[in-house]
Amino acid sequence: MIPDEKISRDRIARAVVFPIPAMLLLVGLALPAAAQSPKARNAPGSQGERDAETPPRERSPVQPLHRSPGMGTPFRPRLSETERVELLAFMREHFPVMADELEEVRESRPQQHERRLVRFAPEMRRLMELMDTDPQRGELMIQERKLEMRVRQLSRRHRVAKDERVREELERDVRGLVEELFSVRVRRRELEIRAMEYRMDELKSKLSEMIHRREKIIDRQISEHLSDVAKTGVDGPEDHE
Repeated sequence: MIPDEKISRDRIARAVVFPIPAMLLLVGLALPAAAQSPKARNAPGSQGERDAETPPRERSPVQPLHRSPGMGTPFRPRLSETERVELLAFMREHFPVMADELEEVRESRPQQHERRLVRFAPEMRRLMELMDTDPQRGELMIQERKLEMRVRQLSRRHRVAKDERVREELERDVRGLVEELFSVRVRRRELEIRAMEYRMDELKSKLSEMIHRREKIIDRQISEHLSDVAKTGVDGPEDHE
């Protein structure tokens, strides 16, 4: 073998073998850091100490646990007692069937009672607010909701009925309810359109008055702006009619 060729092969072998000891050296340096004791991790200025100084995230108050009679599974009510009383009173007045169904499971299945009441709560709140602000439209919304419930109830009976005469009778009843529901929805939309038209007329009247008083409004705003700048040296608040 030629001497120069042998020297080249020796250099290649050393270049291939060298990274292995280097890797072992890096692993040896990393192991002591990983095995650092809890005391060292919590030393002054360490990451452990900084984590310990970080205040925990504030938690919302935990509601008391309630247990079902004869059951060991707790649940957390998501409505306050005041909300529950108001919702049930409203439902007894306007949706007595729903209120009776809830009352039936209140003692025997309180979890189911709570889940149903929570599910009904958003819609009942909207209707309660509407009855305060617009009773006429609120009454139509309640009537519409009752008809929808009745249609669904009869439709379920129609799907499971075997007797053809019973199915035909239920179909006639559903048709009558759907026609009534259509009329109620039309009346509600008419009320909403009239309310929007009234609002549009009001806005048009204000705009017409604003245009009629154009010069007075502009003069007053110029005077107020100049007065603010003279007193404070800065621009005053914006004032728009």
